[in-house]
Order: sequence, then C-alpha cells, then structure tokens
Amino acid sequence: GFSYNWVNLPDHPVASPESVQHVQTAVGDASAVVAVGSGTINDIVKSAAHALHRPYLVVGTALSMNGYTSSISALLDGGIKRTVQTTPAQAVILDLDICAAAPRDMTLAGLGDMLSKPFSEADWRLASRVDGGYHCPRPGGILNEPFQQMLRDAAAIGQGKAESMVSLAESVALSGISMAMAGVSSPASG
Repeated sequence: GFSYNWVNLPDHPVASPESVQHVQTAVGDASAVVAVGSGTINDIVKSAAHALHRPYLVVGTALSMNGYTSSISALLDGGIKRTVQTTPAQAVILDLDICAAAPRDMTLAGLGDMLSKPFSEADWRLASRVDGGYHCPRPGGILNEPFQQMLRDAAAIGQGKAESMVSLAESVALSGISMAMAGVSSPASG
C-alpha cells in the first residue's frame, strides 16, 4: 500500500554535498527515506533524510563500518572529509546472509575497524585527562560483551560464515550507537 520513488546513484558514488542534494531532490515529498547499501550510500541517504527532516531506515548490505546506527555522516566537501551531525536511523535491517555474501574485503574492513574500538575508548579517556574534556565510560562499555564474542568468532567471520556474522553485526550496530549516545565520535574513533 505504499508508493515509492527509487533513486539510483552512480557506480562508485561519493558521499558529498552534491550527492546529498541529488537524493534530497529525488526524494521529493516522500514521508520516509530508505537506504539500501553500505557506508557511502548510508551517509548520503542519512544526510539527505536529516536535511529534509524525514525519518529514514537502512537496509545494510555489508558489515564494513559502524555508520548505520550513528548520528554522524562523513561527507567529502571541497576535497576535505567532514563529519556532520545527522539523525540516526529509525530502524536498521542487517540480513546476515546478505552481509556474509558481501565482498570479503568489506567484511574484513569492518572486523578490523571493530578490533580498534578498545583503543578508541582508551584514546578518548586519555584525551579527557590531558585536556579536561568530556568522557563517559558508558557508551564504550556497551561494546564489551559483543566485542568479546566477536573476538571468539573472528576466524569464522574472516571466512564469511553467516552464523558468525551476528557478533560483528552487533559490534557494528552498538559502535554506532555508542557515538550517538556520547554525542561525539570519540568512543569509536581514535
């Protein structure tokens, strides 16, 4: 019973203000926006939905990054990568069979990124002691249990086994949520 407009992006799109504007225009007066894809597509659509003050949801196709649930997007603006505030997704759908079928390099990128998260938390804690800035242990703390399971599953994740993707999916999702909780990218970005 829903009508929809399908917006195609070019092969190898760039998350830029121009791409965001293209999606905003193409979305028209739709009441919600759905992203189907991974990092770049998510950042473009999330930014467009935020600018339009529309809810959006994302159907993730790879576990390559933690932006599905975060409240930021990374846009290339004038040759400089900028992090901009956005509204988190109302819902995230991660079909583990689809994510397991993603290019192996994307899965390994996500695993590698998640393996760095304890260092991000340590960097944030150290920075707050050095410069007296904000730090809260709670956002990073939500990753502890899924992170430990992800470590146990790492070999199977690297082999692309769908059943092992649960812990990576949880880590990816909770990492983005930790940034939204903190209001900064520090819990998940050194």
